[in-house]
Amino acid sequence: MKKLPIRPIPHKDENLISFIKRITDRNKFPYIFSVLELAGLTNGNHPQNFTMITEHNLSLERLSILSGISKSDLISLTFYNEFGQLIGERKHEVQAIFRFGLKTKYNQVCSLCIKDKAYLRKRWEVGFYTCCHLHKCLLINQCPKCNNRLTMNSYKITFCKCGYDLSLAPIKQVCVEETGLSRLISDKLNGIEEEGLSNNLLMRMELLSVLYIMLRFSLQVASCFFNVKRFAFSKELEIEKIHEISVFVFNVFADWPISFINFLDEFRKASKDSSKESGLKKEFGRLYGLYNEYLQTEKYYEIGVEFEKYLLNVWDGGVLFERIIRKISSNDKKVFLPGKEAIKEIGVSHNRLIELIESKEIDGSIVKRRINDLILVRVESLESYKMEMSNYISLLETSNILGVSLRMTRIFLFFNKLEAISGYEDNEKFWKISKRSVAEFLETFQVKSTPFIQKKKEGYYTFNDICKMFPGISIINFVNNVLINKISSIVDTGKKLGLNSFMFEKEDVLQCLGDINSKHVFLIFDVANYCDVSQEIVLEWISLGLLKAEVVEGVFIIHSHEFSSFKNKYLTLRQVAQNLNITEKEYLKTTVKDLTKYGVLPVYNFRGNYLFGLYEQKDIEKYMRGEKEEEYYTINEIAKQLNISLSNAYSLVKNGILSEDKINKCRLIKRECIEVFREKFLWLSLLSRILDLQDFYIYKYLKKHGIMPLNTIKPFIYKKDEVITCLCQNPLAGQTHETMLQLANSCIRG
Repeated sequence: MKKLPIRPIPHKDENLISFIKRITDRNKFPYIFSVLELAGLTNGNHPQNFTMITEHNLSLERLSILSGISKSDLISLTFYNEFGQLIGERKHEVQAIFRFGLKTKYNQVCSLCIKDKAYLRKRWEVGFYTCCHLHKCLLINQCPKCNNRLTMNSYKITFCKCGYDLSLAPIKQVCVEETGLSRLISDKLNGIEEEGLSNNLLMRMELLSVLYIMLRFSLQVASCFFNVKRFAFSKELEIEKIHEISVFVFNVFADWPISFINFLDEFRKASKDSSKESGLKKEFGRLYGLYNEYLQTEKYYEIGVEFEKYLLNVWDGGVLFERIIRKISSNDKKVFLPGKEAIKEIGVSHNRLIELIESKEIDGSIVKRRINDLILVRVESLESYKMEMSNYISLLETSNILGVSLRMTRIFLFFNKLEAISGYEDNEKFWKISKRSVAEFLETFQVKSTPFIQKKKEGYYTFNDICKMFPGISIINFVNNVLINKISSIVDTGKKLGLNSFMFEKEDVLQCLGDINSKHVFLIFDVANYCDVSQEIVLEWISLGLLKAEVVEGVFIIHSHEFSSFKNKYLTLRQVAQNLNITEKEYLKTTVKDLTKYGVLPVYNFRGNYLFGLYEQKDIEKYMRGEKEEEYYTINEIAKQLNISLSNAYSLVKNGILSEDKINKCRLIKRECIEVFREKFLWLSLLSRILDLQDFYIYKYLKKHGIMPLNTIKPFIYKKDEVITCLCQNPLAGQTHETMLQLANSCIRG
C-alpha cells in the first residue's frame, strides 16, 4: 500500500476524525468515505466508531501507512489511552463512558477555535465539555442556518452540509465560574495539574472517574431538579440544558465536602419517583442504589465515606447495613446497631426501645414511618444501659424471688414496698424492679423472725395462706405490723428464702386482721379478682360511677360497704351464666341473646363488647322468676309466628315491612312490630281463602286496579286498607255490593 501524496501532521489535541477529514481535503478526495475505505475503517456502508477504540475492535495500521504517522500517535488522537486500555479492569465504567459520556454521532465545536485553527479538538468529543474554557463561550452543536445537528461525517471541518461557515456562527458567552468543568477536562486530557481547583474532589480523580461520577450524578440531578426524564448527549437535549446540568453537578464537588452535604439536603427535599419505597430508598431514590453499587469501591471511597457520615450524623436515623457500619468503625467493631439487633440485645419491645431513645436513656435516632419506624442505636450507650439494667429484674423474677403471686407483687409496688422503673405506657411487662429493694425487703423480714427447722408447724399461717384469706390492702397493713414488731414471725431455714418461708401465729394474725377488717377496704386488684374481670374494666366502672371509690395517695380505695352495695346491685355476664346454670361454652352464644329478647340489657359494655356486660341484679331476678315477657323475636321465631319461610322473613326485614333492631350484635324484631304487621297487612294466600278464588285471579284483579304487592318473593303481601277499599269500590264479577262488603269485613277481621 502506497502512502498518500499529501500527508498533514496531526495536532496534539486533535481528534482522529478531524485528522482524516484534513487528509481527505488536502488530497482532493470527493468524500471522506473514500479515505476510510482505503484505511479499512468502514463497516459495510458505514464508517466505524473512532471514539470507542479498544485493543481489538479497530486497527489503525493501514491508516498509519497511508498517512505516514505512527500507530501510537494515531491512537493518541482517540480515547484509547484514557479509557480503552482500561476495559479489562474497569469494564463497567469504560462501557458507560463510551455509550453515554462521549459524542459518537453528533459533533460540537467552538466557532472561535476553528476560526483560529481549522481542526476538531479531541476535548469536544467529551459530552460534558459544553463550553470553551479558552474563549468562555458555549459550543455549538447545530447549524444556525439550517438548524441541523453537526454530524461527524460532514466533509468540511469549518462548514455545515448546507454550506454555512461555522467560524462565523454567533456565540453565547458564559461566566468564568461555569468553565471550571471544561478546564478540568482539558487539563486531564493534556496531563496538566491545576492548583486552582484543589478544593474540588474531582481534581484529585483521574479523567475516567471524573466523567463516570459526572454521568451518574447527572442522571439523578436531571430528573430531580431539571425535570429531564432522560439525560443523554443526543439531539433531543439542547446544549444549554446539558451545560446547566453539568455545572450544577460539578458544583456538588466544588467545595468538598460542604457542597456535597448541601446537595444531599436539597436532594432529599426534591421530588423523586420513589413513592412505593421506604426509608433510605425513599429519601435518596436511585442515589442510594448508586452508593450501594459503585460508591463503595476504592476509586470513589471519599464520596462513599461522606455519604455514610451524612447518614449517621445529619440524617435523622435509618437502618444501615453491617458493611457500612464496619467500614466507618475502627478495628472492625460496630459503633451503631439497627433497631432489630438492639431489641434482641436488651430484650425489649420495639415501642419500648423508641421510648428509651426519646427519653435519652439510650443514644439513638428514629425516623417515623407509617408501618415501622427506622431506628439506629449507638452500641456504647446500649452497653451502658445493659450495665445499668443488670441491677434490675422483671416483675416475674421478683415474684419468684419473693415466693408470692404476681398480684401480690404488684400490690407491694403500688404501696412503695419495692423500688421500680415503670415500662412503656406503664405496661407491667416492662417494669424493672431494683434487686437491692427486693433484698432489703426480705432482709427486714428475716431480721424480725426467729429461725427454725421443721417440716410442719401447727398453729401458724404461711404468708400465702394470709394472701388467700384477706384482700390486698389488708395484707399491706399486716406487713406494716410485722415490720414494726406488732406481729412476731418465724422463718423456716430449710426452705428457699422468700415471703412464704415466713410463718405467723394464727391468733396474732386473726387479731391483727380482725382490727384491720373492721375498717375493711378493697383495692382494684381485689374487685377485679372477685368479679373475674380485668383491672381496666373496674377502672371504667369507677369512672362511670357504677362503683364508688376514693383516691388515697394515688391509689383507688373501695370501702367494704360500697363494694357490698355494688355486688348486691350488679352482676357480670359470667355471674349471670352461673346463676342460670349455663356452662361457659354455651353462655358465649346463647345467654346474651336470651336476655336481650326479654328486654334485659346491660347497663355497661366494656368498649362495646357484650361479653363484658354488667347487668342489674333485679332484672336478672325477674327474668329467672319468669316475670318478664318477651319483648323481641329472632328472625327464626318471626318465621314460625307468621308461618312463612326463613327467606320470606328476611325479605320482610329487608323491604322495611318489619323494622329490625341490632342489640348486642343480635338481630331482633320488637313484639309490637308483629301486632302492627297483622293489623296493617294481608297475605295473598289469606285473601284467596276469604274470597274463595285462586291466587292468580286475585293477583290479576288487584293489579288491574293499580294495587301491587309490597314484596317480590311469594307469598305476596298487600296493605290491608288498599285491598278493602278496592273490594268495596270494584265488586268482583258475579258478586253484589253487599257481598263485597261482607268479604271486606272478613278481611278486616283477618
